[in-house]
Amino acid sequence: AKVVRQLIAAGADVNLTTNSGHTALMYASEIGYFLASNNGDVAVRQLIAAGANVNLTTNSGHTALIYASESGNAKVVRQLIAAGADVNLTTRSGRSALMFASMNGHYGVVDQLLKARGIKINATEMSGNTALMFASMNGCRATVKLLKAHGAR
Repeated sequence: AKVVRQLIAAGADVNLTTNSGHTALMYASEIGYFLASNNGDVAVRQLIAAGANVNLTTNSGHTALIYASESGNAKVVRQLIAAGADVNLTTRSGRSALMFASMNGHYGVVDQLLKARGIKINATEMSGNTALMFASMNGCRATVKLLKAHGAR
């Protein structure tokens, strides 16, 4: 977070992308879970405050929200949603943040996403799978129960 603060203060473009379309916010959202003991979500907050676009996508369609959801970081997911992240954006294969969180059994993240306005709980990806199907295939029973309680089919 200290480096992020210094780069922002020096005028770094927070929306600059790599050749594959990754941004600093995406990296911070993905690794924030692993840095939780060091307040990894602080970098996410700093980048958002500096104007990071929460809905930018990589060449494959991944967003910061998808990375945070796949990593299981409910705190960062909450920050991104509050900052206006579109919960229904998908990868090129049609997978949403809800699908990634569900397939990995990240109950807290699934719960956060289900509270988001306009979430498409029964959306399907290119192969026809839904968040509920992914949770079921991976034996994530608590997540299956949560999704069903919110109308997933």
